[in-house]
Amino acid sequence: MAGVSIRGWNSVDREVAPIYHRFSPRERRTPVKLYNISEAAKILNVSSGLLRHYEKLGLIVPIREENGYRCFSISDIDMLLGIRRFRNMGFPLEDMELLIDKGDYDQVREQYHRRINSLEGEIEEKRRVLDALINLSSEIDGVGVNEGRFEETLSPEVLRIDSRENDSFRLEGITEETLRWVDQMPQVSISPLFPLPSVLSGRKDVKFGFIAPYGLAKEMKLDKTENTGYFPPVPCISTILFSAGEERIHAGKLAPFLAYFRENRYEPAGDPWGITIGNYNEDGRHKRFHRIYFPVRKK
Repeated sequence: MAGVSIRGWNSVDREVAPIYHRFSPRERRTPVKLYNISEAAKILNVSSGLLRHYEKLGLIVPIREENGYRCFSISDIDMLLGIRRFRNMGFPLEDMELLIDKGDYDQVREQYHRRINSLEGEIEEKRRVLDALINLSSEIDGVGVNEGRFEETLSPEVLRIDSRENDSFRLEGITEETLRWVDQMPQVSISPLFPLPSVLSGRKDVKFGFIAPYGLAKEMKLDKTENTGYFPPVPCISTILFSAGEERIHAGKLAPFLAYFRENRYEPAGDPWGITIGNYNEDGRHKRFHRIYFPVRKK
């Protein structure tokens, strides 16, 4: 068979490796069937480069033929299958020696339980990302229908922090705690806030920051961040507004709200804020859309 050697163990010059070279006494007395690196990679459904990487890390020391070519025994491949199995479970490479070769019962059992706990956390994080994506997708699906359509609603209960006022970032306010908000996107959303005096006067002011549902923010311990603002559910008028090109969303763009308030006997009751939903390209212009919540009360 091409690429396969039959060698007696004693005729092969093999270095001592930390793991994955345990030949049984029977294998030492009988010829050993060897596979070249391409064939071993095919059996394992990995690249030859990955096997070389494992060799470089010391996880495997293949047999070297007289011509210098790497060869792998059945025992090598069985051990590499073990690596593949544990890697598919999400165990890091540094755990392989303990899991396959060195660990006793209690150590292996402890590693399994640690990985279960870690995986449960990963699944929970993926669930939160999925929920955020579903919410964003729902807003995107309704953009064409809801653009400019005002609705009376309760605003969501959220926590929010500022990171930028107009074009100036608050560099002195960047801490490990505030950076956790960035790391938690998309569960955390980008959020514009518009000072009410600027809305009433039509000035181009805006404060950008990050926002998260209150319950989720507490779950992720974002409520411990200094200068976090709590926004309770309040009666609001809500719609989707767009900004396009170089111009960002700002307080002056909320004039349609004021016209709606006059027509329907509402008055502003606080700073409006929003959630940046997404963006797309339209006729060569970058177009961004935002869900805006404007607190109101009836006159």
